[in-house]
Amino acid sequence: MSDATLSMWEKVKQSLHISHNKLDEEIKRKVEICKLDMKRVGISTDSEDELIYILCELYVKWHLNFNGMGETFRMNYEQMRDAVSLADQYRMKEGSCTGATGGEANETSE
Repeated sequence: MSDATLSMWEKVKQSLHISHNKLDEEIKRKVEICKLDMKRVGISTDSEDELIYILCELYVKWHLNFNGMGETFRMNYEQMRDAVSLADQYRMKEGSCTGATGGEANETSE
């Protein structure tokens, strides 16, 4: 399967060098939680371009403590997420809170 046909979670799984399927559900769930976190700070995840993919990869690697470098991935994710949230092309349109509810907007990952 080429990279163009892989879903977001499959690309993240590939970046983790995982060939088995034992962590598939956990990876899928973490990618979805990452998207909710991005929406919380105003980032639109409608287009799954390379920047959104990198954010998801950093988030999953943080939470799985990939190669014992979880804290480094956390810092990289948070800094990149905050910078992307300021870019006009990634900002959510007014009134579009697709997938987020009022309760989720108040939750934090720390």
